[in-house]
Amino acid sequence: MTKLRVCLVILLVVGIIATFSILPGCKETAGTEIKGGKLGYVAMDMKLSYFQSQWLAVQTIGTREGFTPVLMDPAFDTQKYIDQVDNLIAQKVFGILLSVWEPGLGAGAVKKIQEAKIPLVVMHVSAADTVKVATVEADNYKAGLLAGAEAARLWKEKNADKKAVIAIITNTDAPTNVQRTQGMVDAFQKEIPDAELVKTLDGGYDLEKSLAAGQDILTANPDVNVIFTAHDTQAMGALGALKGAGRGTWPDAIICSVDASRQSSDEIKKSDSAFRVSIGNSPVTMTETSWGILKKVMTGEEVPPLTLHDMELVTIDNIDAYLDKNFPVAK
Repeated sequence: MTKLRVCLVILLVVGIIATFSILPGCKETAGTEIKGGKLGYVAMDMKLSYFQSQWLAVQTIGTREGFTPVLMDPAFDTQKYIDQVDNLIAQKVFGILLSVWEPGLGAGAVKKIQEAKIPLVVMHVSAADTVKVATVEADNYKAGLLAGAEAARLWKEKNADKKAVIAIITNTDAPTNVQRTQGMVDAFQKEIPDAELVKTLDGGYDLEKSLAAGQDILTANPDVNVIFTAHDTQAMGALGALKGAGRGTWPDAIICSVDASRQSSDEIKKSDSAFRVSIGNSPVTMTETSWGILKKVMTGEEVPPLTLHDMELVTIDNIDAYLDKNFPVAK
């Protein structure tokens, strides 16, 4: 009897794990016709070159697959975000690729779309745990590890006898961005154990806010010489702060980021710029991966709740090739 109970418990646990590790496809829409239909794409803010390039990738897929993509640009406006989701539902799109920057907001949008029985894939940031939805994210912590390790290698080459003093500019309320900068710190301190983290500030997604954060960091801690940022907008703000303090050159200081967009390319190409390392977060890879998952959802196939895609190290040596592949729209 005891063995029977044990077996039943094991089966129950396995069943629970299976339930939460695989998501069912959208069987109500299995067989939905893609050709001639509309696919909704919701960006975060089309002023950012990442989303310009992701939109181009969506259009490329539309040409290949025979559908019409529909762009929605909320520009980080939460009310506009919800209104645009309602717009796509009203247009009866066959599917939606939904960018999320805040989990709670994403959950509200996901619920609306699921109630309308429209297949969707969430991109960039997972929606809140209150909803179950297929999600594609970059492997953000791993990206941070790549950046931090490369920064440490460069630092030891040029500044072996100089103490590394670290500051972070990130998005403190965005888990994916915190993962990026935490990975950078972890990898850097693994290679340079006496490196000291002295300050973390929020730079938002805004250049001016990131510049102000960098200025505050340098005012409070003028010896900061390593700045880790979550994306290129923050990196350019940090660089502006360093330049304003009469610095901003390598090897006096080093800045690392994630994005490797054209926004930062001119600086990365300069051998004397403090902006030395970025991690390529490919909008093409994100879009193609998300489209592949969405097609499975549409045909009723089971999909994992979370799919991670790798990112790649981008430096002065490979940035031109990377940009030509991933950011052609922002030339």
